[in-house]
Amino acid sequence: MGSIELKTQQKNGNLLLYLKKNRKWTMPVLALLPSLAVLGLYIYVTYLIYVIFAIPIIFFLAMHFTNTWGFKKRMKYGIVFFIILLVVQSLLMTPVVFSDPGTLEGHTPGDSNFTVNISPYSGAYHNFTVNASFSGLNSTTTFMPVFLLYNSGEFLNLTDRVFLKNMTPVDGSISVSQSFSNIRSGDYYVEVNLNYTTSTGAGNVTTGFVRGPILYPEYQFTLSLMLNYIVLYTLLGIIFVIIGIFSVSISRSQRKVSQYRK
Repeated sequence: MGSIELKTQQKNGNLLLYLKKNRKWTMPVLALLPSLAVLGLYIYVTYLIYVIFAIPIIFFLAMHFTNTWGFKKRMKYGIVFFIILLVVQSLLMTPVVFSDPGTLEGHTPGDSNFTVNISPYSGAYHNFTVNASFSGLNSTTTFMPVFLLYNSGEFLNLTDRVFLKNMTPVDGSISVSQSFSNIRSGDYYVEVNLNYTTSTGAGNVTTGFVRGPILYPEYQFTLSLMLNYIVLYTLLGIIFVIIGIFSVSISRSQRKVSQYRK
């Protein structure tokens, strides 16, 4: 058993020595490959959204095990790596978000069902049409359809509101359509509501916020994603700096302790 453990320790020691001697390429590989895997999980597995905060830790461990010392040097590498991941994430997200999802289906808070289709969904257009259908409605209630258009930025800003004439469901269903024209280039959300009033009060049946349309060219959308992700990567950078400062303080404390013992 002792000889096996000794061989294992020797192999581990040789691996660490190899990583340190070849840090010019081993450190970027150790930092970027796992980070790209984390990025893939963040983009394609929605419930793992917080996994992206592992990236600063991965960067730090890659630099630690390859003996890439120096606070300034680590920060320089970190900035370059974060920029690379920012660009990669924007490029990966573009086809995911920009492509037409087709007809979306969902449930309203009142247990009704709805479908929404936006055409065209994305591209350098200034006109589009929203088609919405609701089912499972009370056929004795009169509804007023309302189309709401929001411009997506730091916050959702209401840019247009269109009211249609009152409608009564046929077999519990209502289908409505509205075209929008001369819309500025941008990233939008739509919401379709069926407002109603009963003896107990007012209410509505709503689709909630539905993503689309995206009214600008694909390359411009990629650039907008980069701008939106700057906040996220700034936060990741701050976490990386905090880890770096904490590591430096521990190293200095250990040196003082070792000097004191001497």
